[in-house]
Amino acid sequence: MATYFVEWNIELDAESHLEAAKEALRIQRDPDSIATIFTVTKPRTGNNERIIRVIDVLEAEKEDNRNEIRDRLEYLRGEIEAERISYGELAELQSLAEHIDPGDVLLLEWAGVSETREQFYECGICGAFHRVGFDGDCRDDRERFATVPDGAEIVTMEEIEKEDLT
Repeated sequence: MATYFVEWNIELDAESHLEAAKEALRIQRDPDSIATIFTVTKPRTGNNERIIRVIDVLEAEKEDNRNEIRDRLEYLRGEIEAERISYGELAELQSLAEHIDPGDVLLLEWAGVSETREQFYECGICGAFHRVGFDGDCRDDRERFATVPDGAEIVTMEEIEKEDLT
């Protein structure tokens, strides 16, 4: 096991040294703090070289989470292919659907994700978005969207009309 020197610096305005130290400690202990960047130095190696790295702990944790999700999706793929996936694992796969690669048909199908994306168009009358196929009143708030849902496709009126002609 190696020994490392870990530094975290912050500039604070305070009434005293003690108040500054207390505020720094509060910030470090706050789970929602974005003060997560550290300078990590490994002492001199045999060739008198120092290794210095700046590490953002939150970014490293995000990468770890992405790797864990990817590994879990591959495990679930194996369970599907071995025809032994449980109901609990199917529910887990559905909860991970947003992390599945759009081209991964097997996992998307088992997660219950539709192959076709919902389509919306921008209305030239009210300026809101409507689902393609909507043929009602623009004042109907249930069919009037300021933004489209994640994963939805925005199409133009020209594309809709072209599709209707074919």
